[in-house]
Amino acid sequence: MKDLAVKISHPDKVLFEDSGITKLGVARYYDQIWERMEPWISDRPLAIVRCPDGPGKTCFFQKHKGPGMPDNVEVSVKGEEEPLLVAKDKNALLSLVQFGALEFHAWASRFDSIEEPDLMTLDLDPGPGVKWSTVIEAAKVMAEYVRHLGFIPFLKISGGKGVHVVVPIKRGSTDWTGFKEFAHATVLSLDKMVPRQFVTVSSKAKREGRIFLDYLRNGRGATAIGPFSVRANPEASVAIPLDWGDLDSVDNPRQFTVENVETWLPLVHKNPWKDLWKSARAINEKSWKLVGFDRAVD
Repeated sequence: MKDLAVKISHPDKVLFEDSGITKLGVARYYDQIWERMEPWISDRPLAIVRCPDGPGKTCFFQKHKGPGMPDNVEVSVKGEEEPLLVAKDKNALLSLVQFGALEFHAWASRFDSIEEPDLMTLDLDPGPGVKWSTVIEAAKVMAEYVRHLGFIPFLKISGGKGVHVVVPIKRGSTDWTGFKEFAHATVLSLDKMVPRQFVTVSSKAKREGRIFLDYLRNGRGATAIGPFSVRANPEASVAIPLDWGDLDSVDNPRQFTVENVETWLPLVHKNPWKDLWKSARAINEKSWKLVGFDRAVD
């Protein structure tokens, strides 16, 4: 195997006990997958989940550079008191892995237009008692509703419990307030159309047997798991974009892992998100009326 450009300390430290994946193994995975991951994270502010001793130990969420981290992992952003994390290239990403980063979460906007969100994430998060097959069908319903609204949905298996329906939005068509409000309006209107299937509030007491439609990842500073990011769970699962036609073949949201990367790479060699940016549509007055709100758009 080729040497990594960034030195990984304690390379043999086992981070994932069930599979024996080491810190070096995580770094090699990111080195291998960088070219596919890069378009979705390199130009966006990041938040990371650091687990220096693996997901079974202490983990923490971080949006800013920590002590000892190199300068190439942060960028100053207007409106933010402190610089935000960035992985503009593979070396920066591997530098964060060296400091224990497992998960990489990205903003819905880019550095060059930070106040113009362009990537909406609608998270279908199943509560206790919800079968995976139900999540699959619910994701299809959400996707069809998004199409009804005039947008084009893309699919991401979260690597956690559910599915992300990802919707490219034309930059400049709305600000952060309108972006989050439209995501909220979308899940509220779908919930009314399909009663007893979903819940739109995060209260755990109301989520038994239902799917939480989480729109909260669409506010300024909020993040969603980046495509191809490892997840901090015992399986070392990975969030991956897929074609909608492949969804029925997914047995569970954690089946794509660091360990079995060679088995799922053919699915993503097709580049299921290749047309994502060409598919961006504007949020306009017609969009608002379709979700049941008569809201003027500047």
